[in-house]
Amino acid sequence: MKQERIAVAGAQKAPLPDTDDSLATSVVHMMEQGVIVWDQDEHCVLFNNRVYRMLEIGVDDLQLGTYRPDFCTRAVSRGEMKVEQFS
Repeated sequence: MKQERIAVAGAQKAPLPDTDDSLATSVVHMMEQGVIVWDQDEHCVLFNNRVYRMLEIGVDDLQLGTYRPDFCTRAVSRGEMKVEQFS
């Protein structure tokens, strides 16, 4: 992806992200939707704070490194989802 600066009068210059990953992370944190990204080993590698409000969960329920089956088991125990949804 090509990155370029756009000059805006009076605006401070912010550094461009070093990688597309940091740009993607910035975009995810600005989104209105709740986003959780799991890696191939089913660990949480990225999420935004909107997830906490949408799912009505606390910081103990989701953190970087949370194992997806554990997250799903807690959601089932809270009555938020059914086991069939996680197959």
